[in-house]
Amino acid sequence: MTTKTQQLLTITLKSLLRYVVSVAVITLIMWAVWSAHHWLATAVWLVAALLLSAIPAVSAGMKAYRTSIRATTEHQEYLMGNGATRHEALLPSRQRGLRAALVCSLRTMKGVSVLTTMLVLTALMLSGLSPVKAAILVVLLTVGSLLTSIAMTIICMWNSERKEKA
Repeated sequence: MTTKTQQLLTITLKSLLRYVVSVAVITLIMWAVWSAHHWLATAVWLVAALLLSAIPAVSAGMKAYRTSIRATTEHQEYLMGNGATRHEALLPSRQRGLRAALVCSLRTMKGVSVLTTMLVLTALMLSGLSPVKAAILVVLLTVGSLLTSIAMTIICMWNSERKEKA
């Protein structure tokens, strides 16, 4: 493993660790504030699970991104030599990373979505939320899970590029 690859891996792992710690802190704060409302306390734990479920997708996306950067180094140099900016030269690698993160998220959702959806709906309704509001919350959590995976992958890519420049 080259030094550059080790640095990118270290940066990615540090970003993921910071992410997990911040999710834990936010979850505890939200739970402490909203614990008086039963359905909000349940929703806090669901949001924490949603945010933590993005980690495998981010990991897959960053792995694809790093692999693509290593494989297309000559192509990036060619593009930058012909007037492309660094952003334009890295665009194909970013697209591969984001695609890998999205595919991983969708694959994970496909595997457990039926059982998880029923359990979440049941938990929300048993905690006092109406069925319509519970269904809307589950849909929002599902969409939020996809968006969280993509957003965290973008943040990790940006962070690794920023550290690489320095």
